[in-house]
Amino acid sequence: MGKCMLQCNEGMLYGSVFMNGTCFMFFLMLGILFFTKRNESHLKKVLSYILFYWSLLLLKDIVYYFPFVQDNDLVRDFFLLLDMTVVPTCVFYAIELLSPHIVTGRTVLFHGVPFLLCPFVFLSVGYTGLFSFFLSCAVAYCIGVFFFIVTWVKRYRKRIQDMYSDIDQLDVKWLWLVVFVMLFVLFVWVLLSQYVNYLSDIVYYLLIMSVWGIISYKSLQQKTPVKIEEATEEEMIIGEEQEMVEDNELSAFLSKEIYRLFEVENIARNPHLTLSDTVKLIGTNRSYFSAYINNEMGITFYELVNGYRLKYAEELLKASNFSMTQSELAMAVGFNSLSTFKRAFMKKHHITPSQFRSQHVQHNEI
Repeated sequence: MGKCMLQCNEGMLYGSVFMNGTCFMFFLMLGILFFTKRNESHLKKVLSYILFYWSLLLLKDIVYYFPFVQDNDLVRDFFLLLDMTVVPTCVFYAIELLSPHIVTGRTVLFHGVPFLLCPFVFLSVGYTGLFSFFLSCAVAYCIGVFFFIVTWVKRYRKRIQDMYSDIDQLDVKWLWLVVFVMLFVLFVWVLLSQYVNYLSDIVYYLLIMSVWGIISYKSLQQKTPVKIEEATEEEMIIGEEQEMVEDNELSAFLSKEIYRLFEVENIARNPHLTLSDTVKLIGTNRSYFSAYINNEMGITFYELVNGYRLKYAEELLKASNFSMTQSELAMAVGFNSLSTFKRAFMKKHHITPSQFRSQHVQHNEI
């Protein structure tokens, strides 16, 4: 029995060492991949540095397998607190995703230095109770950041819906999955800091590879919103002119222009239509037009444009000579993807485009 337990422990040890090496290479290779793409976006540049830092800390994990670390609680807890410095790196990624170019050297110092000081303060003081205190501070920091991200995600999604008609590669709904998995990983890490064993190490390595694999995959597809520039001189002149116009006159003008552009000229068929494109065609500025559709119409620019795209689709589906596939229909009315079109159509009609077509044909035959 004792021999079997010894062999089992040795197997777990080898498995843990193997997973540590695999995880190190995983993060290192991803870091290199994103470093080669660092000029594409600031997000990819920031992510490459984060992945490199994780790989260094994973390389450091080899010290846990030495007896002098396992037998010395002070040294072991020092290295565990050093692991805790990855917490702000997750925050760097989230805030850079939600507010491009916000992560600077100052941001890194503000969030990172307190975490980096914790293990060295702990080692110099030598008081084991400090470990639990620093651990509690890290958990409190994560909870605070979570509520901050909730607010920031709402603001980000509102901003892109006010600017773009196609947000598939700009949306960050997937971030919620990552945040909850990250919180679970933190929970697992806290448990590991109290009850270290080789099996839990393997689970931890698998978890962090999974979550950063999702982040890396999504980051390769993610597009960065164009930074909203200050109003041009032309827009400022237009704004000054329109300030002198009565509100009801301006509303009537914008309503008429929306009808002309979307009902007559069908500009919503342009899959890349943006708020800036539209205001140039109208001859107004972004602030007035955005305020009008938000406050007067009660919708976002994204909802305005996609509402017209669905209207175009309905007209085509009702045509007696309709012969398009759903993919062709989606592209014809301005959607960039079939899945987005079907999702929007189902949300409005609660049936698929094919069922909508069938119902209309049956109605005409009666």
